[in-house]
Amino acid sequence: LPNGVDRALGIDRVKTKEELFECSDTVNLHVPLTRETRGIVGNDLLGRMKKGSILVNTSRGGVVDLDALEDALKLAGAGLDVIPVEPAPRKPDQKEVENVHSLIQAYRRGEEWLKGRLVITPHVAFYSQESWDDIRRLSCETMRDVLLDGLKTSVIRIEDE
Repeated sequence: LPNGVDRALGIDRVKTKEELFECSDTVNLHVPLTRETRGIVGNDLLGRMKKGSILVNTSRGGVVDLDALEDALKLAGAGLDVIPVEPAPRKPDQKEVENVHSLIQAYRRGEEWLKGRLVITPHVAFYSQESWDDIRRLSCETMRDVLLDGLKTSVIRIEDE
């Protein structure tokens, strides 16, 4: 945000992600999955969240450490539009169950402690008119930039692990 806009909107600026997690009622993640962002939301950041706060991940499943999320019982809830291994099998056999995180299994079984606290949607956040409009607009802008200036905008390099 340009300087001053934050004040006009009643938004407090913070300098670090740690400060952001400490003061936010809701944190919504929108980051690519890179070496730097894999597991970035773990015990430290979740432990900084206020009691009753909510975490929403609409970026990539690997950004949130599910073990840490499972342990973060003080959160009022979490919404996951993405999970680390997708697609999660609908009716997993025994071998597949071993590869499905215990939090996802508990959600599938409808365990009482998760009711009203965890929502998992399989990339549903993408299916909106706004998302389609953004894709069309950004695609046109990228094509224009490449054709006119040879620019490679919106390029994210994912390094091998």
